Amino acid sequence: MRFLTTGISLSFILIIFSNSCSRTIIDYNYYREYVFKNELDHSIRIDAIYIVSIEDTSKNQIFTYEIGPKKRLLQEIELTFGDKKDAIASADLISIVFGNQKKVSFKFNADSKYNILNLKNYTVDSLSFNREKYTYTFTEEDYRNATPLVFGEGFVGSVWRCTEGAGLQEGLAYNELRFVSESQVEGWVQLEGALEPELFFTATYSIEGETVTISEEGERFTATQNETFTSLVTNLDSKGECVFIKQ
Repeated sequence: MRFLTTGISLSFILIIFSNSCSRTIIDYNYYREYVFKNELDHSIRIDAIYIVSIEDTSKNQIFTYEIGPKKRLLQEIELTFGDKKDAIASADLISIVFGNQKKVSFKFNADSKYNILNLKNYTVDSLSFNREKYTYTFTEEDYRNATPLVFGEGFVGSVWRCTEGAGLQEGLAYNELRFVSESQVEGWVQLEGALEPELFFTATYSIEGETVTISEEGERFTATQNETFTSLVTNLDSKGECVFIKQ
């Protein structure tokens, strides 16, 4: 009887222990995974910049990440208590260099399909009730959209369009600069309501430093690359700036 009683007691203890070990601990925190896929034959360097001081940029924090050709980078952040610096996508500014050949930079609110700080450019997958995966894939389009590190390379055949700025004349939907050769540029305008753009001028151009000088029959104006390498800024006849974005 003593052995029977002991056996029952041990069995009961084992059942309790077994049940307690099988319990699942539920994590009610929310997580987001970021996956950056590099489909290029070039390596990618990403500088994620977090602004600490607008007045003193030397205080800003920069975190650098490398993604090899055909490789991927995975990051995870806990959304409630996690440090935003654990995720590239939460940076204030981003700078991307492709194979030491091309570069592109974006602010967090820049409306571009190549901006990795804009979450609408990611594909989203739900992995569980508290975990999502955001994936951005770098393709040849990202590479072509970037600006050569040597200013002026790749200009031939490129098109730059201005849709905003004080220099955009009333009645125009946009201005365009089309670099048709190593020395010739065309200016095109799209009138509001018109079906096709019109050729406005043909001129010569030269590049010195990070400034393009466009000359036509004794008149000239300059287009200067902006600080994020994403646009050309002109000031034609002192009528105000026009910001030209590469198309």
